[in-house]
Amino acid sequence: MSLISADQILSQGAYFALVPVLPLLLTMRLGDDNGLWAAWAIGALTLMTRGGSLFVAPVLHRMSVRTSLRSALGLIAIAYCVIAISESPLVLVAALGLAGLGFSANGTSVRSFVVLSTADRARQNRWFSVIQVVANSCAALGPILGSFVFDGGLYVQFLIGLSGVFVLAAVLVPFTVPRGVLLSQGSSRPPLKWGIVRELFKTPEARRITVIAICGSVLMGQFFSSFALVFSAVSDDPLTRALFYSLNGVLVVAIQLPVSFVIERLMRRGVSLLAILLGGVVVLGGAMILFIFEEGEFAVLLICIGVVIFSIGETVFTPVLNVVFSNASAGRPVLESMNMRQLTSAVGESLGSWAGLSVFLFLSDAGLAPAYWLLLTSLAGVAIAAFVVRPVRKL
Repeated sequence: MSLISADQILSQGAYFALVPVLPLLLTMRLGDDNGLWAAWAIGALTLMTRGGSLFVAPVLHRMSVRTSLRSALGLIAIAYCVIAISESPLVLVAALGLAGLGFSANGTSVRSFVVLSTADRARQNRWFSVIQVVANSCAALGPILGSFVFDGGLYVQFLIGLSGVFVLAAVLVPFTVPRGVLLSQGSSRPPLKWGIVRELFKTPEARRITVIAICGSVLMGQFFSSFALVFSAVSDDPLTRALFYSLNGVLVVAIQLPVSFVIERLMRRGVSLLAILLGGVVVLGGAMILFIFEEGEFAVLLICIGVVIFSIGETVFTPVLNVVFSNASAGRPVLESMNMRQLTSAVGESLGSWAGLSVFLFLSDAGLAPAYWLLLTSLAGVAIAAFVVRPVRKL
C-alpha cells in the first residue's frame, strides 16, 4: 500500500501539475508561430500516456516490478529535465513523448503489482480504489500548484526540482516491492501488442466485457466534453460552473473507499465482477437523463444531482474495470490484461469526448439536445443486453 500511495502521489501530482499549463509553457518557449509544434508535443504526451505501455509490453514483460518502476520513474526524470531546459520543438516533442511513456509504464507496473501481489479480487478492488482517490486528489490540486508556479515564473526551477525528486524516487520506491516479483509471473506466454485487439473480441466472455467497458468509458468521456458545455449553458457564474467540477472531485475522494467496501461485501457474497461493473455503467447512464434541462434554477439542481449520481457510478466503474480485466483469463500476462483495460478506456473515452464536442453541438443547434442524453442513457441498455444475451450454441 505504501508503494501505491507514494508512487501515485508523485506521478499523478507531477502529471496534473504540468498538463494544465503545458499549452502556455510551450507557447512561451516556442512562440506563437510554432503552434503546430505545440500541438504535436501535447499530442505526443497524451498518446504515450494513454498507450505507451502497449508499445513496450514485451520489454516490460521481461522485467521485474522493481526494474520497471525504476526505468519508468527514470524516464520521467530525464524528460522533465529536458523540458525545463530545451527550446527545440523537436526535442520538446520527443521529451514529452518520453514523459508519457514513463507515466504509462509506471501506472501499468503499479497496477500489475496490485494484481500480482494478491489473488483476492476484493483486495485488488480496494487497492485500485486507493489509486482512484490519489488520481482525483492530484487532478484537483495539481492544476492549482502548476498555475501558482507558472504565474510566479518558477516553472524551470519547478521542473528541474521534480526531475530530482523522480531520480530519488527511482532509487527508493522500487525497494518497497519484494525482490524477485516479475511482471511475467503467472503468465503462460509473452504479452501481445496489437494482437490484443483481436483478444478483446475473441470469445463471448471477452466480447461481453469489452462492450460493457466501452459503453461505460463513453459515458465517462462526457465529463470534460458535453458536461462542460452544459455547465456553461446553465450558468454564467464562474463559481457555479466551478462548483459542478469540484462536486465531482470532492465526492469521488470522499466516497471512493466506502463504495469499495460495499463492493467487497458484494464480491464476498458471490456477486460477479461483471455484474458489479454493469451496475456502474447503469448508474452512469442513469445520470445522463438529468442533463436534459439547461435553463433555470431547477436545471442547476438537476445537474447537481446528475453530477452526484455520475460520481457514484465513477467510483464503481473505474476500479472494478481493472479487476475485471486482470481476472478475465487464466494464464494471460498481467501486462496484456492492463493494456486491454487501457485500450478500451482510451477508445471509449475518446469516442465519448468526440461525441460530446461534435454530436452534442450538432443536435443542440438542431434543437434536439434531449435526444443526445437519451442516446447516452440507452448505452446502459446496450451494456445490459451484452450482459444478459448469451451466444446461441451451434448444433
